[in-house]
Amino acid sequence: MRACVAIGIGLLVACTKPNSDLCCVDADSCAAVGLSSVQACQDGLVCRGNQCIAETCSGAADCDAAAPFCDSTTGTCAEQCSDDTQCPGFDGSADDPFCVAGACVQCRTGMDDCSGDAPVCDSSACRACMANSECSSGLCNSSTGACVDASTLIYSLGSGSDGAACSEADPCSIARAVAVVTPSLNTIFMEPGTYDSVVIDSGATMTFLGNGSTITAEVSVSHASTVAMQDLTIGGPFSCTDSVGPDSQVTLTRVGLNAAFSLTYCQLALMQTNIAGGATSQMSIDATLTADRSTLPEVLPANGITGSITVTNSILDGGMSNPISGSATNNFTVDVSYSTQWYSEAVCPKPMTGLSYRMSNCIVAGPADLGIAAAGSDNCFDHVMAFPMNTGSIPAGVIVADPMMVDPTDGDFHLMPSSSAINAADSSISDDHDYDGVSRPQGAGPDIGAFEFH
Repeated sequence: MRACVAIGIGLLVACTKPNSDLCCVDADSCAAVGLSSVQACQDGLVCRGNQCIAETCSGAADCDAAAPFCDSTTGTCAEQCSDDTQCPGFDGSADDPFCVAGACVQCRTGMDDCSGDAPVCDSSACRACMANSECSSGLCNSSTGACVDASTLIYSLGSGSDGAACSEADPCSIARAVAVVTPSLNTIFMEPGTYDSVVIDSGATMTFLGNGSTITAEVSVSHASTVAMQDLTIGGPFSCTDSVGPDSQVTLTRVGLNAAFSLTYCQLALMQTNIAGGATSQMSIDATLTADRSTLPEVLPANGITGSITVTNSILDGGMSNPISGSATNNFTVDVSYSTQWYSEAVCPKPMTGLSYRMSNCIVAGPADLGIAAAGSDNCFDHVMAFPMNTGSIPAGVIVADPMMVDPTDGDFHLMPSSSAINAADSSISDDHDYDGVSRPQGAGPDIGAFEFH
């Protein structure tokens, strides 16, 4: 009896042992051969018609997407690469020449595989630099995403002279630095400190690396100049104006602007830039403002102008007035999304010829004794959470609910875990990051307002 039982057990084990020749790659192919889960082949074999076979090759062109790499040592196609010579593999991208962990990738961490305007290797892909610490030179040009070669800089010092050489050893005044800009030498390194006014009217292209410096007086840009400034504070007013086009173009990144700005024939882009409240910024003829991850006070377009305002992932803090207002009537567009407006009204303007106003996935809120008016004769709100409301009727697209922000009176507009703004945004309006740079969405859907809960 014991012998029979032993034999029976032995037969059972033999019958249930997996067949090493069988394989499957998905639920349907597994069901076709009675396998309960995906079963891969041993190294050197590939799955074809639920059978593990050795597919011979002399190059990647002999392989396919299921086993795209040709192993020259065995002469067979493989599912994973084992060295750089097998990359990019069958139907792979020539931009992925390195083998890492069995896959071909664009770059390797800690190696000099990336350059130009995408010098940083991040998760096996090259991207633009975002901080000085990511560059071996210690200098990142945020406007281009490239690391800066220190030997190509114009050096400036707040107390530098107009006769200095503008070198690292002999930095010059900011006025002299602007004057010596050429097409091939156009990046100004500002030694930390304070500077007088900056006037740019040459029509040239230049970048200012601020390093925490402060320009105490006005910054003026004109004559179709192209200017990028980063990591500095502008104490005086900022003007980008001309009497006729073409437009000047200005990009401010991580800049503190302590006074209002004025734009005429100008394209101004703000990134992580905070503009102090208390003054109204003006936009006139052919003026364009784009802002992301920034803080804005009141912006007032003049009547009868052309241009646009596009705001994303930002904080609108206009005090007691509407932070984006005006009565432009000549092809002017205002588009605000994924932003938080505090202590001010959001008023949908009356229909006007040539004016388009849209606010989407935004929070409009204030203290209980203020009340928020979100009313108008045009339909311009989409998933706007307003609280409290001081009108009897609720406009289309407005959600009346407390957004439950952490401490808005002290400037903390992050959402609390109980906020009804979480996962409540219109996902058809896409955006991949929030005010802090956190990726959207963090949950089942994107959140309303400037901050994604995480």
